[in-house]
Amino acid sequence: MSLSTTRKPILIRAGQSDLSGVYAKPLSAPRALIVALHGGGNSAAIFDNTIPGEAGFLDTAASLGYAVLALDRPGYGASRQIAEELSTFDGQIALLRLALIAAWEQYGADEAGIVLLGQSFGGSSS
Repeated sequence: MSLSTTRKPILIRAGQSDLSGVYAKPLSAPRALIVALHGGGNSAAIFDNTIPGEAGFLDTAASLGYAVLALDRPGYGASRQIAEELSTFDGQIALLRLALIAAWEQYGADEAGIVLLGQSFGGSSS
């Protein structure tokens, strides 16, 4: 399936931490930036899982005109572990807020807005 999108692996600086992920965008100007956060036991790759012959969430959203930034939470994917005091729910929320600011500056400033999408723990922290 050929879609009019581009994608690349990224690192977002959040305080003293780097969060990895994947950025996908349409070839035209994006309508908004979707930031997708995975749940426990997964990684940003969950948003790229596909049914054979079908597009995954990243490509589908980008083909509909949305830029998508699927982030790996701390300790998942290529994101490094964080200090123990930041590994609490509140600590991860603070870190993710910094990541959202950086994501907006790097990938969303020319777009209409930001949409948070979360799966399981990613949903509760969104």
